[in-house]
Amino acid sequence: MSAHFSSREFIDALDGTLPAARRTHLAECDRCGNEHAALQALRGEAGEAGVVPEPSPLFWRHFSDRIREATASEPIPQAHWWEIGWRPFVTIGAMAAIVLAIVLGVSHRTPRPEPVTTSAASTPAPTLAVDDPTRVQDATLEFMADMASDLSPDELQQATHPTSDATASVIGNMTPAQYQEFLRLIKAEIGDSE
Repeated sequence: MSAHFSSREFIDALDGTLPAARRTHLAECDRCGNEHAALQALRGEAGEAGVVPEPSPLFWRHFSDRIREATASEPIPQAHWWEIGWRPFVTIGAMAAIVLAIVLGVSHRTPRPEPVTTSAASTPAPTLAVDDPTRVQDATLEFMADMASDLSPDELQQATHPTSDATASVIGNMTPAQYQEFLRLIKAEIGDSE
Protein backbone atom coordinates (compact mmCIF):
# COMPACT_ATOMS: atom_id res chain seq x y z
CA MET A 1 0.00 0.00 0.00
CA SER A 2 1.44 3.37 -0.96
CA ALA A 3 1.62 6.36 1.37
CA HIS A 4 -1.44 8.45 2.11
CA PHE A 5 -2.03 11.68 0.24
CA SER A 6 -0.24 14.86 1.14
CA SER A 7 -2.04 18.21 1.17
CA ARG A 8 -0.61 18.97 -2.26
CA GLU A 9 -1.91 15.70 -3.67
CA PHE A 10 -5.43 16.44 -2.39
CA ILE A 11 -5.30 19.77 -4.23
CA ASP A 12 -4.12 17.98 -7.37
CA ALA A 13 -6.99 15.49 -6.99
CA LEU A 14 -9.54 18.31 -6.70
CA ASP A 15 -8.03 20.01 -9.76
CA GLY A 16 -7.96 16.74 -11.73
CA THR A 17 -4.18 16.80 -12.25
CA LEU A 18 -3.33 13.76 -10.12
CA PRO A 19 -1.08 11.11 -11.80
CA ALA A 20 -2.74 7.78 -12.68
CA ALA A 21 -0.78 5.79 -10.05
CA ARG A 22 -2.02 8.07 -7.29
CA ARG A 23 -5.61 8.00 -8.62
CA THR A 24 -5.64 4.23 -8.05
CA HIS A 25 -4.50 4.82 -4.47
CA LEU A 26 -7.38 7.27 -4.04
CA ALA A 27 -9.82 4.64 -5.28
CA GLU A 28 -8.40 1.90 -3.02
CA CYS A 29 -7.67 3.82 0.22
CA ASP A 30 -10.73 4.50 2.42
CA ARG A 31 -8.95 7.18 4.46
CA CYS A 32 -7.79 9.23 1.46
CA GLY A 33 -11.11 8.62 -0.34
CA ASN A 34 -13.16 9.92 2.60
CA GLU A 35 -10.94 13.00 2.96
CA HIS A 36 -11.20 13.68 -0.78
CA ALA A 37 -15.00 13.36 -0.67
CA ALA A 38 -15.19 15.78 2.28
CA LEU A 39 -13.01 18.30 0.43
CA GLN A 40 -15.18 18.01 -2.69
CA ALA A 41 -18.31 18.64 -0.61
CA LEU A 42 -16.69 21.69 0.99
CA ARG A 43 -15.69 22.96 -2.44
CA GLY A 44 -19.28 22.56 -3.64
CA GLU A 45 -20.67 24.45 -0.62
CA ALA A 46 -18.22 27.28 -1.21
CA GLY A 47 -19.31 27.49 -4.84
CA GLU A 48 -22.99 27.56 -3.87
CA ALA A 49 -22.45 30.40 -1.43
CA GLY A 50 -22.11 32.72 -4.38
CA VAL A 51 -20.23 35.93 -4.73
CA VAL A 52 -19.90 38.11 -1.65
CA PRO A 53 -21.11 41.60 -2.55
CA GLU A 54 -18.65 44.47 -2.47
CA PRO A 55 -19.31 46.98 0.33
CA SER A 56 -20.82 50.37 -0.44
CA PRO A 57 -18.38 52.95 -1.87
CA LEU A 58 -19.20 55.10 1.16
CA PHE A 59 -17.75 52.39 3.39
CA TRP A 60 -14.24 52.93 2.06
CA ARG A 61 -14.48 56.72 2.31
CA HIS A 62 -15.76 56.54 5.90
CA PHE A 63 -13.21 53.86 6.73
CA SER A 64 -10.42 56.10 5.46
CA ASP A 65 -11.79 59.07 7.44
CA ARG A 66 -11.96 57.02 10.65
CA ILE A 67 -8.34 55.90 10.24
CA ARG A 68 -7.19 59.46 9.52
CA GLU A 69 -8.99 60.74 12.65
CA ALA A 70 -7.58 57.97 14.83
CA THR A 71 -4.01 58.55 13.69
CA ALA A 72 -4.34 62.33 13.96
CA SER A 73 -5.40 62.08 17.60
CA GLU A 74 -2.35 59.97 18.52
CA PRO A 75 0.60 62.14 19.57
CA ILE A 76 3.87 61.56 17.76
CA PRO A 77 6.63 61.06 20.31
CA GLN A 78 9.36 63.65 19.89
CA ALA A 79 12.96 62.71 20.55
CA HIS A 80 14.75 65.24 22.73
CA TRP A 81 18.15 66.50 21.61
CA TRP A 82 19.88 64.88 24.56
CA GLU A 83 18.36 61.47 23.79
CA ILE A 84 20.13 61.53 20.44
CA GLY A 85 23.23 63.55 21.29
CA TRP A 86 24.68 61.52 24.17
CA ARG A 87 25.11 58.19 22.33
CA PRO A 88 28.30 59.19 20.50
CA PHE A 89 29.81 60.35 23.80
CA VAL A 90 29.13 56.99 25.44
CA THR A 91 30.67 55.15 22.49
CA ILE A 92 33.73 57.40 22.42
CA GLY A 93 34.11 57.11 26.20
CA ALA A 94 33.91 53.31 26.07
CA MET A 95 36.46 53.13 23.26
CA ALA A 96 38.76 55.52 25.14
CA ALA A 97 38.47 53.34 28.25
CA ILE A 98 39.46 50.24 26.29
CA VAL A 99 42.41 52.01 24.64
CA LEU A 100 43.48 53.35 28.03
CA ALA A 101 43.23 49.88 29.50
CA ILE A 102 45.35 48.48 26.69
CA VAL A 103 47.98 51.20 27.02
CA LEU A 104 48.13 50.93 30.80
CA GLY A 105 48.12 47.15 30.64
CA VAL A 106 51.03 47.07 28.19
CA SER A 107 53.09 49.70 29.97
CA HIS A 108 52.55 48.32 33.47
CA ARG A 109 53.19 44.70 32.75
CA THR A 110 55.74 43.29 35.04
CA PRO A 111 57.75 40.28 34.01
CA ARG A 112 56.84 37.16 35.86
CA PRO A 113 59.49 36.28 38.42
CA GLU A 114 61.56 33.28 37.56
CA PRO A 115 61.28 30.47 40.04
CA VAL A 116 64.12 30.68 42.48
CA THR A 117 65.85 27.46 43.21
CA THR A 118 67.25 27.82 46.65
CA SER A 119 67.92 25.53 49.48
CA ALA A 120 65.29 24.76 52.05
CA ALA A 121 67.13 26.86 54.59
CA SER A 122 66.51 30.14 52.75
CA THR A 123 63.47 32.27 53.54
CA PRO A 124 60.48 32.24 51.19
CA ALA A 125 59.79 35.31 49.03
CA PRO A 126 57.08 37.67 50.36
CA THR A 127 53.72 37.52 48.59
CA LEU A 128 51.07 40.19 48.10
CA ALA A 129 47.85 39.88 50.00
CA VAL A 130 44.82 38.88 47.94
CA ASP A 131 42.98 41.98 49.05
CA ASP A 132 45.76 44.31 47.80
CA PRO A 133 43.87 46.83 45.59
CA THR A 134 46.94 47.58 43.48
CA ARG A 135 47.32 43.95 42.51
CA VAL A 136 43.61 43.58 41.75
CA GLN A 137 43.61 46.74 39.61
CA ASP A 138 46.71 45.63 37.67
CA ALA A 139 45.24 42.19 37.13
CA THR A 140 41.98 43.68 35.86
CA LEU A 141 43.75 46.03 33.47
CA GLU A 142 45.99 43.24 32.25
CA PHE A 143 42.98 41.01 31.66
CA MET A 144 41.16 43.76 29.71
CA ALA A 145 44.27 44.50 27.67
CA ASP A 146 44.73 40.82 26.83
CA MET A 147 41.08 40.54 25.80
CA ALA A 148 41.18 43.68 23.68
CA SER A 149 44.49 42.84 22.01
CA ASP A 150 42.89 39.84 20.30
CA LEU A 151 40.11 41.94 18.73
CA SER A 152 40.17 43.76 15.43
CA PRO A 153 39.23 47.48 15.34
CA ASP A 154 35.81 46.57 13.94
CA GLU A 155 35.22 44.05 16.72
CA LEU A 156 36.30 46.62 19.33
CA GLN A 157 33.86 49.14 17.91
CA GLN A 158 31.04 46.58 17.90
CA ALA A 159 31.83 45.48 21.47
CA THR A 160 31.80 49.05 22.75
CA HIS A 161 28.63 50.12 20.89
CA PRO A 162 26.03 50.64 23.60
CA THR A 163 22.51 49.32 23.16
CA SER A 164 19.55 51.62 23.67
CA ASP A 165 18.55 49.61 26.76
CA ALA A 166 21.99 50.00 28.32
CA THR A 167 22.19 53.72 27.69
CA ALA A 168 18.64 54.30 28.92
CA SER A 169 19.51 52.37 32.06
CA VAL A 170 22.62 54.48 32.66
CA ILE A 171 20.68 57.73 32.27
CA GLY A 172 17.84 56.41 34.40
CA ASN A 173 20.24 55.61 37.26
CA MET A 174 21.86 59.06 37.35
CA THR A 175 21.48 61.26 40.38
CA PRO A 176 20.00 64.72 39.76
CA ALA A 177 23.46 66.29 40.09
CA GLN A 178 24.95 63.80 37.62
CA TYR A 179 22.10 64.41 35.22
CA GLN A 180 22.56 68.19 35.36
CA GLU A 181 26.30 67.82 34.75
CA PHE A 182 25.58 65.44 31.87
CA LEU A 183 23.25 67.98 30.27
CA ARG A 184 25.80 70.76 30.80
CA LEU A 185 28.49 68.71 29.05
CA ILE A 186 26.28 67.91 26.10
CA LYS A 187 25.19 71.53 25.75
CA ALA A 188 28.81 72.65 25.92
CA GLU A 189 29.73 70.10 23.23
CA ILE A 190 27.03 71.25 20.82
CA GLY A 191 27.63 74.91 21.59
CA ASP A 192 24.34 75.60 23.35
CA SER A 193 24.79 77.96 26.26
CA GLU A 194 22.03 79.15 28.50
